[in-house]
Amino acid sequence: MKKIAIMLATIIFIQLGATSVFADYTDVSGHWALRFINELTDKKIVEGDNLAFRPDSNVNVDEFIKMVIAAMDIEVTPQPQNWSAPYIEKALQKQLIYKDEFDKYNRPIKRCEIAKICVRAIGADEVSGNERNELISRISDYYDIYNKDKEYVLAAYSKHLLYGYEDNSFRSERYTTRAEACVIISRMIKVGNFTDNNGGIIDNPILKNIIYVANTGNDENDGTIDSPLKTLEKARDKVREIISSGNYPDGGITVYLRGGDYVLDKSLELGSNDSGTENNPVTYSSYPGEVARITGGTKLPYNEFKKISSDMASKLLDKTVSDKVLELDLGKMGIEDLGQLSRRGYGISADVIPQAELYIDSDRMQLARWPNSDWVGTTDIVRSGARSKKGVLEGAVYKIDYDRPTKWKTNINEIYTSGVLGPNYFYGYFPIEKIEPGQITLKEGSVTSYYSKHFIRYENIFEELDQPGEYYIDRNTKMLYLYPKDGFNENSDIWLSQLSENLISGTNVSNVTFKNLKMESSRAGVIRIKDAKNIMVENCEIADTGTNGVYLSGTECTVKNSLIHDIGSTGISISGGDYDNIISSGNVVENNHIYKAAQIERSYQAGILVGYRSVGTTVSHNEVHDMPHSAVIIYGPNHTIEYNNIYDAVKEFHDMDAIYMNVYQYPWERNVVIRRNFIHDLGQQTFTEKQMNVAGIRTDNNGNGLQVLENVFYNIGYQNANGIRGVCAQGIDNVVNGNIFIDTSGTYEGSHTYNPDAKWDVQSDSVKGIYAQWQIYSPKYSESNPEVADFFKHHFAAYENANKFNNNLIVNIKFPLSTLNGNPASQGFFANDRLVEAAGNIITKSDPGFVNYSGGDFTIKEDSSVYKENPDLPKIDFENIGLLKDESVGVKK
Repeated sequence: MKKIAIMLATIIFIQLGATSVFADYTDVSGHWALRFINELTDKKIVEGDNLAFRPDSNVNVDEFIKMVIAAMDIEVTPQPQNWSAPYIEKALQKQLIYKDEFDKYNRPIKRCEIAKICVRAIGADEVSGNERNELISRISDYYDIYNKDKEYVLAAYSKHLLYGYEDNSFRSERYTTRAEACVIISRMIKVGNFTDNNGGIIDNPILKNIIYVANTGNDENDGTIDSPLKTLEKARDKVREIISSGNYPDGGITVYLRGGDYVLDKSLELGSNDSGTENNPVTYSSYPGEVARITGGTKLPYNEFKKISSDMASKLLDKTVSDKVLELDLGKMGIEDLGQLSRRGYGISADVIPQAELYIDSDRMQLARWPNSDWVGTTDIVRSGARSKKGVLEGAVYKIDYDRPTKWKTNINEIYTSGVLGPNYFYGYFPIEKIEPGQITLKEGSVTSYYSKHFIRYENIFEELDQPGEYYIDRNTKMLYLYPKDGFNENSDIWLSQLSENLISGTNVSNVTFKNLKMESSRAGVIRIKDAKNIMVENCEIADTGTNGVYLSGTECTVKNSLIHDIGSTGISISGGDYDNIISSGNVVENNHIYKAAQIERSYQAGILVGYRSVGTTVSHNEVHDMPHSAVIIYGPNHTIEYNNIYDAVKEFHDMDAIYMNVYQYPWERNVVIRRNFIHDLGQQTFTEKQMNVAGIRTDNNGNGLQVLENVFYNIGYQNANGIRGVCAQGIDNVVNGNIFIDTSGTYEGSHTYNPDAKWDVQSDSVKGIYAQWQIYSPKYSESNPEVADFFKHHFAAYENANKFNNNLIVNIKFPLSTLNGNPASQGFFANDRLVEAAGNIITKSDPGFVNYSGGDFTIKEDSSVYKENPDLPKIDFENIGLLKDESVGVKK
C-alpha cells in the first residue's frame, strides 16, 4: 500500500541557536495557540527569536522542515554558517522531501507542501473505497488541487490531521502561520508515534486542556478533535469537571467550536465554578480558520418565502410594490413565541423583553413604518397623561393635521408611535388605541409640551410595507411579510430572533475569554456577567439583539477588537471599581467598531456606556457611529476617553450629545480626561424643525472638573445654529485646551451669567441632597482633588476664571460661528469673559495648513503658520485616532 500523510496549513518559524522559552515570549499572551507554542517550546521542537515568537507570521519551507525533523527526534549536526542545510539534507535522506521538489527553501511554504512533508513523516495509508468518496465530497475545492497532491490531502483528512475551512475548501496554495504550524506538529506527533532518544514514545500533553465542540458532534463523545461534543453546555460542564478535579492545567482550558451555527434554547450560564486563573483563563473560541456562530434565533428558509396572497396585497397602500412583497407562514414552521411589542422609553418602559425581530445577513430589518424617512408632529394636546410608570398607563390624546393614519386597518392596537412626544431628549414608543380623523388616542403614553416641537413616526403597520427592508409580522395569523432588499436570494442568511434570555449570562465569574466568535439573534442580549473579573471579549462579532450587546460589571474586564452592531440597547455597557475608595476598575474598551446601537430602547442607551459609579475605565481607539442618541455615556471619576472616532450620533433627538456626562449631582467626580478624539458630523438633523442644543461633548447641568484636551471637532451644526457646539461644560474647573474646532457652529460653551454675589443655598430643595452626599464623599475625593473640599465655597456664576480655554485652533471655512444666541468672546468661546481664563486661541476663516482639508485629514503641516503664531499649539496625532491600523476588528479566520 502506498504510504502518504498530510497536514492542515499551520506553520512556525524557528531559528538555530535561539534559546527563548515560552515564558520569555513577548507576543503570545492571550493568543489562541499559546498552549501549543508553550508545549513545543518546552520540548525544544520550536524556538523563538529574540524573545518574540511572531505567531501570526508566515513560515518558510526550511523553517517548517526543521520543525518536522525536531518533532521526529532526528539528530542533526548544526552548521552555524548555513543553519538550514543539515535539516534539508536529513529530510532528503528520510524521504520527507525529494530533490528538486522545491524551487527554493527560503520562501513561505504552501498548504499542499506541508501536507506532503507531514504525510510522509507519519506514513499514512492511501485512502480508498467509500471513505475516499466521502472525503472527496467534503472538500469543496478538491478538483482545484493538483493531482500530485490529492492523495496526500485525502490521507490527512482521514487521519484527522487537517480540516477544511468554513466553506469546506482546502485552499491548497494558501500560506500558513507559525501558530498554525504548532497545531499541525502536535497532531503529527500524536499520529506519527515517533520515539525519543531513550526509545520511548514522545508524550503529547498538548491537547489535554482543549475541548472540541462541533454541531455534528455528540455530547456522549469525549470532546477530542476526533470525537467532539455537540453543545456549549456540555463543553462548559466538562470544563467544570477539570476545574473541580484540582488539576487545572498550565495554559488554561480552551473550548474550540468548529465552524457552523450553535442555536441556544436557553442561556449558557456561568458561575464561579466555571472560572479560570489569572494567567491561564478558560477560553471559548472558534477553531482556527473557521467561524462559529452562537445564536438565539431560528433560521428561516429562503425557499419557503412565497409571493404575497392577492387578498393581503390588496390591503397595501402602495399597489406598485405588491409584486415585490413576500410572505412566510411562521406557524407552519412551528414558531409560536413571537413576543409582543411593548411600551418603551427611558424611565417608563414596560420592562418587557423585546419582540422577535427579523435579520438578513446580520442586518436588522425595519418594521413597516410611516413616514419612511421624514417626521410628522402634533397640532394640539387633548389629554397629556404623565411621563411616569403609573402616568403612562392612563394614555393620552393628541391632534394631527394629516390623514394617513385613517387608512390603516390591520391590527390597529399593535401600531406604535415612535419618537418624541415630550422632552426632546426622551424617547417614547407608545401603542395606539384609536385612530380618528385629526386625532390619535394612545392606549399608553404621555404627550407633554416642551420648548421644541414633537416629532414622531408610526411603526408596525402592515399597509405601509412599501420600502426594501421593511417587514411586518401578524402575531394572530403567525404570518411574516417582507419587502426584501436587492440581492435577497437562496444565499441570504435569514434569522428570526427567538431566545428571550442572554446568550451567555453569569455572576461571580473570573478569568474567562470569549474570542473569535459570532454571537447574534437574541431578543435579550449576548453577554451579561455581573461580579466579573478579568473577562475578555476579543475579536468577536456581536449583533442583532433586543437589549445590550455586552454587559460587564466588575474589574479588569476588556472588550477589544470586536464588531458590535444592530443592538437593541447599549453596545458595550461596562462598570466597576471601588467608588467609595476611588480604586480603579481596570476595565478597558479598546479598538471596537460599534454602530446602530439603541435600536429599540432609543434614548439613554449608547454605543459605549461607562456605568453608574464606575471608576477608572479606559475607552480608546473605538469607532462609534449611527446612534439615535449618544455615542458614549459616562458616569463616575478617573476615566480616560481617547483616540476614538465618533460621528453620526444624536440622529433622532435634540438636547443630547455625542459624549454625554451628568456630574452636576456629583461634583466630587473628577479626572475624566477626554483627549485626542475625532468627533464630527452631527447636529444637522431636521425633525419638523432644525436640530438644536447638541454638543460633541457635554457635562450636563453645570457639570464640573472635565478635561477636554487635543480633540478634533469637525462639521458640527450649520449656519447660525441654535445651541450646537463642540463642548458644553457650564460649571467650574473645566479645562478645554489644545483642541481644533473645524466648521463647528460653536466651540466651548460655559456659563453666560456672571454674578459675583451668587452663593450656594445648601438648604434649598435642589441642593441639599447633593450637599449631603458631598459631605460623605468630599474627605476621600479631596485627597486627590483638593478643590473638591472647597466646592460649595465657589458658585459657578461667581467664580472668576474658574474654567480654562487655551491654545485652541478655531477654523470656520464653510460657515462662521453662530451668533444666534449671542456673539462669541474675542477668544472664540461662548461664556461670560469673567468666568473663563482664555489665551493663545487662534481664529481663522481659511485653511491653516491641513494636510487635506477637503479629504478630511486634519493633521496640521509642520510648516503651518499657526505654529509660528502660537508655538504652544499642540501637534495632534490625528493619523492614529480611530481603529488601530495593525489590529483586525471582528472575527479573525
